[in-house]
Amino acid sequence: MKILQVYKKFNFQSGGVEKHIYNIYKSLNSNFKTTFVCLEKNNHYLNLDIKIFSFLNILEYKNYDIFHLHGARSFFVLIFFLIGKIQRKRIIYTPHCYYESKDILRNTIKNIWDNLIESIFFKNCDCIILLSDHWLEYAKKKKFNISNVKIVPNCVLLSDFSIKQKLINKDTIDILSLSRVDKIKRIPDIIESIKNLDKKFILHIVGDGSELQFYKNKYSNYKNIIFYGNISKKKLSDLSENIDLFIIASEKEGMPTTVIEMLLQGIPIIASKIPGNLSILGEDYKYLFEVGDIAKLSSLIININLGYDKDLYNKTKLMFTWEKRIKEIENIYLSCTT
Repeated sequence: MKILQVYKKFNFQSGGVEKHIYNIYKSLNSNFKTTFVCLEKNNHYLNLDIKIFSFLNILEYKNYDIFHLHGARSFFVLIFFLIGKIQRKRIIYTPHCYYESKDILRNTIKNIWDNLIESIFFKNCDCIILLSDHWLEYAKKKKFNISNVKIVPNCVLLSDFSIKQKLINKDTIDILSLSRVDKIKRIPDIIESIKNLDKKFILHIVGDGSELQFYKNKYSNYKNIIFYGNISKKKLSDLSENIDLFIIASEKEGMPTTVIEMLLQGIPIIASKIPGNLSILGEDYKYLFEVGDIAKLSSLIININLGYDKDLYNKTKLMFTWEKRIKEIENIYLSCTT
């Protein structure tokens, strides 16, 4: 079976959506052949079958059995939905996450899109894959057709991770933030929560984005705040060896890959109390704070138990690794072609 994975870009070392797609590809059994199509690609992955989209190549897409489309409210997804329908292909759609805007005009445009386009995807795709019950409830509120919905959570490859051996007699508590550096991730909340704490708390901020330079300039006088930008997988792995705590302060997430990755390394987590984080950590997780509550976040940092939570690790391994869940994707692909 030949699968065409469709997303606007493929940089598998950075974006959560790209990691999700790449890990599906790596986990599928050999009966499934994967090609990636995008608008731009990262040249580190020349060994993969990645095609840059062009209308001149539309006839080539007839060679695939299934189009698996990724990303909500995307013109690129719409193009391939239309191509798939014209070519009578089986279409699977994973929207991942719906971001709302505080801007009235942008929200109005998104609502128009949902009513005119997104609702058509839900009605006419062979299968909709949502990441959690939260997004199913969201679809119901939007009055999308949910008759073809399956829930398969975001997962990672267990084989890529191992429990970090904690360094003893450290003089510092090293904290990691790993995400895009933009407003929705609320990196300043993390910075504000620790900038005036004891100097033993060191914050390592990994990731690039529209706000990176602004934050670097604003917090340049704080020696316990370190900005890295994007770094290689090897450098991130080396940095993680020294990390004691991971913080995610986002106001919106689909189902963050980074949270799963940290849990599989035995790294304690403090997280904002939003559906994307709760879908992994659970409602009763001890180290949650309301979005923007810097005082609570600072208190959690000071008082968190930095030990390894074996029960949470085992739950994560069972629920959020492709080694345990890839059969669900394979069965969806097979059911669409029989």
